[in-house]
Amino acid sequence: MNTTVSLVITLLLQLVSGLGVIALLRPRITRSVAIPSAVLIGMFMHTLVLFACALASVEITRSLGMISAVVAAVLPNLAWPRVSKSYGEWPAMPKWSLSLSDIVTLGLASYLAYAAFWAAWYWPVTPFDAVVGIDLVAKTAVEDGTLVNRVFTDPFLSQHLSNQPFYAPFAMFLQVIYRLMGYASGQMWVPIVAVCFMWFTWVELRRTLHHVLANVLWLLLLLTPEMLGYTYLVQTDYLNAAMFVPGVLLFWRAIREDDRGSMWLSTVFFAAACWSRTDAIILVELGLIASLPLVARASSWKHATQTFVVQSVIMGVVFALWHVLYFNAYLPVRPSTSDQLLGFDLARALTVSTSLFTNVIADVDYWGWVFLVFPVVLIADIVRQRKIETPMLLVWIGALLVGFIVIGTIFSAAIVEQTLRRGIFKLVPLVVLAMAGTQLLQTASRYLSNWEAGRTS
Repeated sequence: MNTTVSLVITLLLQLVSGLGVIALLRPRITRSVAIPSAVLIGMFMHTLVLFACALASVEITRSLGMISAVVAAVLPNLAWPRVSKSYGEWPAMPKWSLSLSDIVTLGLASYLAYAAFWAAWYWPVTPFDAVVGIDLVAKTAVEDGTLVNRVFTDPFLSQHLSNQPFYAPFAMFLQVIYRLMGYASGQMWVPIVAVCFMWFTWVELRRTLHHVLANVLWLLLLLTPEMLGYTYLVQTDYLNAAMFVPGVLLFWRAIREDDRGSMWLSTVFFAAACWSRTDAIILVELGLIASLPLVARASSWKHATQTFVVQSVIMGVVFALWHVLYFNAYLPVRPSTSDQLLGFDLARALTVSTSLFTNVIADVDYWGWVFLVFPVVLIADIVRQRKIETPMLLVWIGALLVGFIVIGTIFSAAIVEQTLRRGIFKLVPLVVLAMAGTQLLQTASRYLSNWEAGRTS
């Protein structure tokens, strides 16, 4: 079986796995949201099954890569009487058609996607953190047939390992899966994640605004220089954003529309975020805690607290599978995380905050015009309306900024210009979507819709 056929079959199986999870949870989402969400969730499910195989000491082979994909597809669909109802609804015809604005925008997006796929296929793995971490472990696991491979067992290496080989199981297992397919550098999953993530955000923007404004904001997001560069580079950060941001948006939708299914689907995405990057559990917990008053206002403090506890437990279990169970029960060596922990120091926090805002967020070369346009739109909206239209997204944006400062303060390895800079990937889409929710752009959207209706009548 050649690599292309393996890729198509694996993606279809991951799609079925994700659709099964979505059908079980029953969120009130459209098919255009369900499909990209399903691929991302299917990837998550696939890596969990492969991890279970590693725990059972099953040899890592090309056959295992495909068998684990089949198992991941079958498991959520075992409750067929429940999931079949959703499958029956999805084949319906689309309810909207593409405008000229959409065609032009999607044409540019397709070119960017082609460039990302070509680069991921052609170039080797180049980011240093991946070369000495994610990809090193994945490549050696495929060669040795086991996750506990010579990276961890070689007596010489055990004295010289950085912390990189111990983290980011999600990205590492995706590297294993795609290397097993026959891709020399593995990294073809990166542009697939990018396409699904951008698809999700495009649908959300179109759901919020007139298509012209939605496309303008989407291009602003697509062409963010730093994020665009990581649509074909192996790192944890883009993958983490692709799980974190849908989690926040589904969480917001669940509160706004009283949709329990979306709440649990957001929990799956948050768990995947914690599986993709170690510090994500801190950021998600901060966001959930900061959101408690808004959740309580929409329901009750009892319901808000219960939801928070259940979500925290689920994320904690996924986090512990790797960082507690695997580290302590399987690996012969341990990461030196405790050596990097520092006490909270106010002066250091101030330094981190200053550097984060002046050297990273304010740098147009990294983020284009996103962080320059956002405060202008937000302030104009507040002055005009005397209220904030998207409090939930602003709460999560604030929680992320606080979380970055805390992480940069207490972890010596969290370098502002590197670690926290890539963490901003989670912030940019939320900022763009928060702008879309402002009354200023909503009014402009209604004006365009009315003008368009009048022009065509």
